This record gives sequence, structure tokens and C-alpha cells, in this order.
Amino acid sequence: MGLGDDIMATADARLLNSQTGKSVRMRYDSVVWENNVHINQKGNGPFVENRPGRRPYIEKFEGKRIIFSDWKATPGDLFLSSQEEEYGFSCFTRFGAYAVIEPNIKGTVSGPNKDWGWGKWESVAAMLLAEGIPVLQFRYKKKGTTVPLLDGVEPLDGLSAREAFGVIGSANLFLGTDGGLHHAAAALNAPAVVVWGGYSSPMNLGYENHLNFADGGAGSPCGNLRACGHCRDAMDRILHDDVADAAIQLWKET
Repeated sequence: MGLGDDIMATADARLLNSQTGKSVRMRYDSVVWENNVHINQKGNGPFVENRPGRRPYIEKFEGKRIIFSDWKATPGDLFLSSQEEEYGFSCFTRFGAYAVIEPNIKGTVSGPNKDWGWGKWESVAAMLLAEGIPVLQFRYKKKGTTVPLLDGVEPLDGLSAREAFGVIGSANLFLGTDGGLHHAAAALNAPAVVVWGGYSSPMNLGYENHLNFADGGAGSPCGNLRACGHCRDAMDRILHDDVADAAIQLWKET
């Protein structure tokens, strides 16, 4: 749980602002709120109650498992500064139209259950590159170690979260799993292909304007916070050829 939750919360901020006509306040601070025309943390408007410990998509915790509520995400808002947008423009100047891929998962809550598999991401990247599509990947540190890069991709080093949002906002395509960047893509209206396993579901946390690959089967979403065979089997049923073919077709349509 992190920036993706914050991005989803901005949809509630937008709604409360429209209902009250007042700038709203959030119960905590986040870089996501920056430049948001609906939010004024120093004002006296009403509070948005979407916050850590009170997320609308979580009905309850049951042991080491999340029970998801009957709730559907609405694209949130990211208001980029001109400097943040420039990171995307500079990528376009360098590469022309480009795709952004994120094979790494945070794994702090869901463990490995969102991990589709490095080999599959390698195959997808190779198929996109064979089509002449420039593929960019963020390179950053996770637990003090730099995340690995897929073969042939162009690395983007040392970007802040908001600078990365600028890159997503100018991309012709984003590919990844359920996480902060797919929520950012929705907020910025960037085309996206998202891989889901059995842990979470696009029925709750996905967006209709994205191509969502999910084959969770019975018991999905399971919300298991520990390594889960059900989630592993669900990911294994999603084939790299199908994801790459869909991504290439979406690329041609944008």
C-alpha cells in the first residue's frame, strides 16, 4: 500500500470537492497531492476519509489475508508541473513514441503474489523491441539494491515519483502489474496493459480503459499476504505471447 492508494484517494477528493464546492483536506500528506486543484491541506474544508487503515477497497483483514470489499476504483488525478511534464517530453524528444515497462514489484504487503515472472517480462520486452518499439524502464533502489533491468530496455535513472509520473503521462503505452504506476497511468490517461494474478482483481482495482489480463480462477481475489500457490498458478496461466500481442496491437492503435 502506497502511492497507488494515494492516487485512488484523489478520486474521492475530486468527488467531495464537487459535492461541497470547497477545497478538501486529506488526513495525511503525500507527494501525490502536489498541484491538486481539489486539495488544500492548509484550508478548512472537509476531510476525505480515504486514508491508511480506512481504504474503501478493504472490507477487513482476516489473519494474513485481505478481504476485498465490493468497490470499484475510479481514475484519480495527478496534476503535473511543467518541470515534471518535461521529463516525458525529453523522453519523446530522445526516443519518439515510447513504452514504459515495470517488471519489478514492491512486495511489501502482497509478498511475491504479484510477481508474474522475470522470464515472461523478458519475453514481452523482446517482442516489443523486435517491433521497433522503444521500451523504457525505471532504475531505482529497493531495500538498498538497484532493481534489475530487462535486456535491451533503456534505463531511466534517479527519477522521483513525480518525475516518473511525467514519463508515464507522455508514454504511448505502460506495461506492468497492479501497483502505483498502473494507477498513475489511469490518472494520466495513458494506455496500459496490466497483468493480474489471484491476489487482487481488476474488478476492484483496475480500470476499464486498460487491457487487464487476469486468470485468478476460483477463490480470487484471495488477498493472501503470504506466498500463495493459488496466486502462482494464476500468474502461470497468463501467457507472455498473449500479453505482448495485446500490447503491440494497442501500440498500433494509439
